[in-house]
Amino acid sequence: MRIEDAYGELEKYYDEVYTYNTDSNSEEYDLDKECEKRWIRKILDPSYIINQKDIFLLNTIARETSDIRLSEAIMLICKSAQSME
Repeated sequence: MRIEDAYGELEKYYDEVYTYNTDSNSEEYDLDKECEKRWIRKILDPSYIINQKDIFLLNTIARETSDIRLSEAIMLICKSAQSME
């Protein structure tokens, strides 16, 4: 898997998980999910430099997901970020 594909998998995860009603008056509004949504948007920005905290949080998502492809993509993103430090 190429790094571009890995970011594509993370973006697909973002689109699937975070495309729900985010109206603050809605019962479905979840502040934690909104924060995670903003954080993943930052990660997907090519100019953003991934730090150790980001790597830890990405690894948490990788451990909790049942999607093997997403998990592999996150591992590649983390490995790439660590090699740039």
